[in-house]
Amino acid sequence: MQIQQVARQSITTQASEPLHHEPQEHAPSLASALGTGAVQPLAHVSQTPLTESSKGEPICESRGPREVSISRHQDGSATVTLNHPPLTSLVLSGGGAKGAAYPGAIKALEQQGKLAEVRTLSGSSAGAITASLLAAGMNADKFKSLSDKMDLIDLLDSPVKKIKLAQHLSGENGKTIAGLLDKIKLSKLGSFVQLLCNILPRLQSEAAPLEKTLKQESSRSVLAQLGAHPELNSRPEIAAIRQRLQQGGGVTFGDLALLNRHIPAIKELNITGTGMFDGRPQMILFNASLTPNMEIARAAHISGSFPVVFSRPEEEHQPFLMKGEQLSLQDGGVMLNVPVPELINPAVRHSPISEHDNLILKFEGGSDEPVERGSRKGAIADWVVGAPVGARSALQTKGLAAFSDQMVTVPLITERGDFTGTLSGTLNFTMSDADKQHLQDKLADAVTGHLEGRTSDRQQYQFNDLESALLALPERDFAAVALESNAEIQETVRFQQTAQEQLSVIVASVLSQDPSAQLALSDSLSDALEQLDSLANSPARRDWLVAQFNQADNTALARLLNTASPAGQFPILEQSKGEARHREVMTVAHNIIHEVIYPSLFRPGQPDSNVALLRQTEHALVNAKTPSEVNVALKELADNYGARNKPWSKPRSSTTVSQAQAWMMKE
Repeated sequence: MQIQQVARQSITTQASEPLHHEPQEHAPSLASALGTGAVQPLAHVSQTPLTESSKGEPICESRGPREVSISRHQDGSATVTLNHPPLTSLVLSGGGAKGAAYPGAIKALEQQGKLAEVRTLSGSSAGAITASLLAAGMNADKFKSLSDKMDLIDLLDSPVKKIKLAQHLSGENGKTIAGLLDKIKLSKLGSFVQLLCNILPRLQSEAAPLEKTLKQESSRSVLAQLGAHPELNSRPEIAAIRQRLQQGGGVTFGDLALLNRHIPAIKELNITGTGMFDGRPQMILFNASLTPNMEIARAAHISGSFPVVFSRPEEEHQPFLMKGEQLSLQDGGVMLNVPVPELINPAVRHSPISEHDNLILKFEGGSDEPVERGSRKGAIADWVVGAPVGARSALQTKGLAAFSDQMVTVPLITERGDFTGTLSGTLNFTMSDADKQHLQDKLADAVTGHLEGRTSDRQQYQFNDLESALLALPERDFAAVALESNAEIQETVRFQQTAQEQLSVIVASVLSQDPSAQLALSDSLSDALEQLDSLANSPARRDWLVAQFNQADNTALARLLNTASPAGQFPILEQSKGEARHREVMTVAHNIIHEVIYPSLFRPGQPDSNVALLRQTEHALVNAKTPSEVNVALKELADNYGARNKPWSKPRSSTTVSQAQAWMMKE
């Protein structure tokens, strides 16, 4: 479970598993693309810089599906130019009733043939509700039909008949008043009154009809997909899913992950939630790796539990809870409203050239400029929700800046009005069909334009030398370039093949040993490490090998990196351990910024001196490479942090100071 939690558990620095891929216990291989013939001996290739031509020397042109082209320049540097990677991830932001626009995006994706390429859906709040339906295999027309007719007000109804009747009577009264006000040209006031008459009687709703609808519709969609693939009937694991759904069970995250391997229309799913651990809000991630047996309808209900309007769902019997423990949860958008996988798990962003892209749908409204500090208004919002909403929003804005080329803004300010507000957008559960269609059309145009722009635009990357450029290519793109007869390319191919063979030997050697015992440097393990040291005769090769040793999802290699070895005996292993320690520091620094620095910045009444100190600490943490540098930054913060809203200079007790001291790293 991706839970950012400090008080309840010891700090962990092992990166959690990526959101897009299953764990891998072997080194990747080019065998499928290049055959399995004998590997020729390696020889060091000199790459003398070109001195005559000012133009790049073409090394290869338009290779593979991404049309990879590589050129080398007179200073020896290399340029890689290629098409954008496939869109395999769709990210759906939270926005309440503004989610009525989403069918437009799904229609555009389907018409462009891109919906079938999507393998993973990630959603927060209203985006989680949409994602749960699409992940179950629902097509664009079916999703639009369901979305347009879904009465969000009715889905908040009480199961108690008398209360439900009173809720509907209030809604009818609101509708009548709105009609009267419309006649005297006060339609905006009428809409506001109607909204209040619908929402107020339903405050703190348990939203049981919402979860029931999601469960029924997702089950129906998965069963329809199974019916369209009779060739899967003989598989017992799939037959078990069908039988459970036919008997009234709900679709689980594990079901989606299994079926996604056979039915592309069914997607893997990530949903965010906010858990209140001892009164402290922490982001929770629901997916197949962490909550495989959880029903997606339940997770979507939790993520969509808009504060105040919804009551907080209670959960128990989950992998992240102790036996007998109950957890109060709320809206997933509180901690991360735009759930980009790389923001949830920064460990997935270590490759210089991306193999996959996101399509991120973010609603128009608010500023794209990071807010520097908190305000009294923001403090009130934090108090109402019970979470550092302002701090998390600022962190999200900062993080999203790196994904601007993967983002489509959902148009909400149009000729039909401004739908960005809380009442005009988020809680506009009585939005007219005409307004829904208008927003869908606007979003369809925006997504279509984005997709067309990706087709016409090409990405370009610069590297110090040709070998660095080749080794930075994702596996499929490297395999396409490897078909070139160029001598330097073939030398790099032979290096990578030989290195992968030795990495596979290392993984096998580690897996063959008792996991509960201390790892021994066996002869086969030592021989493979020595072979890798002999191969690592250039900076590019060393960097590539270090990256291979630090794969976030390879537990065998992680175990080796955590095992003591004689100093200096295996240089590439030592360098890989150094990189692992650096990543550990980066992970801890990242968590400190999220858990200590930003919540403190957004506390009301922070004096300018504290704001400057916190920003200085953030800068030091971002650049920290060792535990000592982290500790120096934290000590500086703890020693110089001043009192807020007090006549004295130093706080008598301070959450910021105590947290800074608690996060000190072992040197």
